[in-house]
Amino acid sequence: MSDTVYIATPTFNSEETIDTTILSVIAQEGDFNIRYHIQDGGSNDGTWHKLKHWQTLIDGGYFPKRCRNICFTFSRESDRGMYDALYKAFGVLSAPDEAFVGWINSDDWINLGVFQILSKLSDLFEQEELAWLIGTTSVNKNGMYSGLRNIRFPQEVVKAGLCDGMHWPFLQQEGTFFRQSLLNQIDLGNEFRCFQMAGDWNLWRRFAEIAVPVTLDYPLAAFRSHSGQLTAGHFDEYRREMDDTVSIRDRASSAKLFEGLASPYVARIVHAPYPMSEITCVNVETEHPFAGMFKRT
Repeated sequence: MSDTVYIATPTFNSEETIDTTILSVIAQEGDFNIRYHIQDGGSNDGTWHKLKHWQTLIDGGYFPKRCRNICFTFSRESDRGMYDALYKAFGVLSAPDEAFVGWINSDDWINLGVFQILSKLSDLFEQEELAWLIGTTSVNKNGMYSGLRNIRFPQEVVKAGLCDGMHWPFLQQEGTFFRQSLLNQIDLGNEFRCFQMAGDWNLWRRFAEIAVPVTLDYPLAAFRSHSGQLTAGHFDEYRREMDDTVSIRDRASSAKLFEGLASPYVARIVHAPYPMSEITCVNVETEHPFAGMFKRT
């Protein structure tokens, strides 16, 4: 059990959105500690001044903490992209094996109460039972939630690289948390850091070779959809990185194999029935999220 939640944020010229992101992390309430590191790629707008201001508020005791303690740090150095920045941030965080770790981009936010959920699940389940938690897909566009979907992610589907937005929906990064022990089993230098667009897709694929993804039907974070984000208008590049890692032919072959099986898709979820009784992790049958919507490649 770890009593600290470890969070990283990669940022570059994010003065318009970084306040919301930081506040969503440090305003979490509960009996835990927060270790939060922001890795800035050399912003030349007001981002750096905002980071210093937040550190003054937190370290000076001016921010009303709602948890045990907040350790907030930031650093600035040039990087080769978001995943390179995260590689550096994870090194700074240096989380213990049992701790939950995650990252939130500088234009997204974590929903209130989420760290309390992580703390409770850390108490209830050993790492072997729950090493990787995925929340409900949650998209915020123009200040309104435009998408809340309880998508389940079967291990074999993720492992085959099928969460590519074509065969199965993307597994959203901002609502995903994982144990440091799982991260330690990945060669981040060659399987994460070197990506420009699809590093999270590849990380989930590699995680699924080791552990079962567990879904919680609750929105853990929100993805802010806007025209200026990294993936907007760059899906061809995103797809090219996926194809260079696992070819579209191989992914399509895996998809057809799954579709030909007689047994249904099986995913693992956190089961928390109401009225509240014992919280467990159970396997459930799940339909294809794209069923009846459009023909898959």
